[in-house]
Amino acid sequence: MTFMSHEPTSRAWVSHQEFAEHLGIHTQTLHRLRRNLAFKEGVHYRRTGLTTAGPLQYNLEKAEAAFTAFRRQPAAEVECFSRVPNPVSR
Repeated sequence: MTFMSHEPTSRAWVSHQEFAEHLGIHTQTLHRLRRNLAFKEGVHYRRTGLTTAGPLQYNLEKAEAAFTAFRRQPAAEVECFSRVPNPVSR
């Protein structure tokens, strides 16, 4: 009888600290990116425990792909004020 050998599988979900270390960034930077980036709860990260204050876990594959695909928008595209030298308000 032969047994199938199974390759050790990598963990799909990692802690906030482990994910920050994996990306090479500070944990507070990761918190800011999570709030401002395209990370979606339930897809890229989840909370453990019964409350919304529970520790975070990140899906290593999906969150890393979202982090890699993230591109900052140039400031010129974000500004919403007029570039007219002397705007007239009425």
